[in-house]
Amino acid sequence: MSTAAEIVARVRRERELSMSVLAELAGVSRSTVSRIESGKFQPTFALLQRVVEAAGFGIDAEPEERRTCR
Repeated sequence: MSTAAEIVARVRRERELSMSVLAELAGVSRSTVSRIESGKFQPTFALLQRVVEAAGFGIDAEPEERRTCR
């Protein structure tokens, strides 16, 4: 499973977008994109989806069972 940082960096590179351009397309600040990519900020799913879609990609989420140790 990829992290939000990996996903945003990958889609931005694929489209050859600068952080500033991706931020403008997504309607967020450049620092938000930078903080997501560096792992300093964990976006909500809605924000991650908005940034990814601004780069022309879609994102799907599949529920995954989490097992806990007792």
